[in-house]
Amino acid sequence: MYISSNIKLLRKRTNYSQIEMAHALELTRSVLNSYENNVANPPVEVVMRIADYFRISLDTLVRVDLTRLPESKIFMLVKGLEASIRTQHLSFLNPIQP
Repeated sequence: MYISSNIKLLRKRTNYSQIEMAHALELTRSVLNSYENNVANPPVEVVMRIADYFRISLDTLVRVDLTRLPESKIFMLVKGLEASIRTQHLSFLNPIQP
């Protein structure tokens, strides 16, 4: 799971402070900090709010290591173009075939 690093990357990429993002998600800054630093795992309800906040799928937020994507793909993701990213050489997002 890549949720911690993805939360931090997306927050920084969108130029939000921890306080701003925590307020928008109805969390405290210290709770958000614990999620970003992998000290605590957010409950499913919070993961869903974070995915909605960044307008990305839960699957992308949890299972894709966004830190390994080129900056151009992160830019597309932040701009709401996740569908385009999924069709451009991210075959690991497809279900594993038996």
